Amino acid sequence: MSNAEIYIALVAYASFIVTSLTGALGGMMLLATMALYFPLSIMIPLHAVIHLSGDLGRIVPAIRHVALRPTMMFCFWALLGVGIGFFFYLSINKTMLLVFVSIYILLITWLSNRVIAKLAQVGYGWLGLFMGYLSITVGAPGPLHLARLQAEFKDALTIVTTAAAFTAFINIVKLGLFASVGFDFSQYSGVLIVGSISAILGSMTGVIIRTKFTHAFKSKMLIKVSITIAVALIQLKLIVQ
Repeated sequence: MSNAEIYIALVAYASFIVTSLTGALGGMMLLATMALYFPLSIMIPLHAVIHLSGDLGRIVPAIRHVALRPTMMFCFWALLGVGIGFFFYLSINKTMLLVFVSIYILLITWLSNRVIAKLAQVGYGWLGLFMGYLSITVGAPGPLHLARLQAEFKDALTIVTTAAAFTAFINIVKLGLFASVGFDFSQYSGVLIVGSISAILGSMTGVIIRTKFTHAFKSKMLIKVSITIAVALIQLKLIVQ
């Protein structure tokens, strides 16, 4: 395995432990890391594959806890959002887009939970439209859907599993669109295989930890600092290239 494959596998495992425990930030953590090794046009479809694997690792063991009404509403509008985002993605300057992605990652990482909760106080339809659009142009739309679910549901398993169903649907649609324009996933089979396996194992590990230790990962500061360092490295990469 290459150094990139080993590093991405380790981060995928850690990021989906984080996502299973906190419901958020793991996708940002993986996205920022992958941006160090791949250009945006490659990073976003590869991230979708690995993220989908991690989503399934959370959904399959607890599929009966998926809240169907919010999921159906979210997915219907997310389909439109992904389509709109993909239309703009094909024509936008990828260097400028990566700068925007970096800024967005930092904003979502450091915004307080209260601010995120206020941003998410919209219906599932509007949320699906917005997150579907961002998932193409940014790669990882962040924890807005989690904040919306937390406002309605109290059961942690329902919240985490339904949030995974939201992002799994978006990632499936993204993969179909990228495949339709000829993206060759087989060229990156090594990183996809090790990254996907690591994401699944990370999700399963996170579920076990969450079950055994209800107060695990209360502090997110270390995760936020790690994401910030990765974003700084992305900007350095843009400057020197």
